[in-house]
Amino acid sequence: MPRGLGYPEQLQKKLDAGGYSYRVVNMGLPGDTSATARARMGRALSLGPAIVILELGANDSSSGLRSAQTQSNLEDMIRLFRKAGAVVVLAQVDSELSKVFTELARKYMLIQFRLFWRALKITAS
Repeated sequence: MPRGLGYPEQLQKKLDAGGYSYRVVNMGLPGDTSATARARMGRALSLGPAIVILELGANDSSSGLRSAQTQSNLEDMIRLFRKAGAVVVLAQVDSELSKVFTELARKYMLIQFRLFWRALKITAS
């Protein structure tokens, strides 16, 4: 994706245009799994995020993680971010994990975006 056209950059532009004083920080890495993201939680927490969009899981099954492991990793992250005072939003990108995401959204009363990338309507302007 060309620089400046990715989701984090477009979200930052929308927030700025709307007068919101949030800074978008993309903590994702290519090939990321819920396990590798969970292992990096310290860095994310050190930034003191106000809002966290958890968009993970798409690489889990191809990396050998079962849905129960994905759920456990996501649940750990949800608890840690919420304990630090962040609002957590679940962004589901893998339809095979819909049960996991729906269960976590219900359990923790979270906003959930189903099939996140299909629903995005942010474009370069």
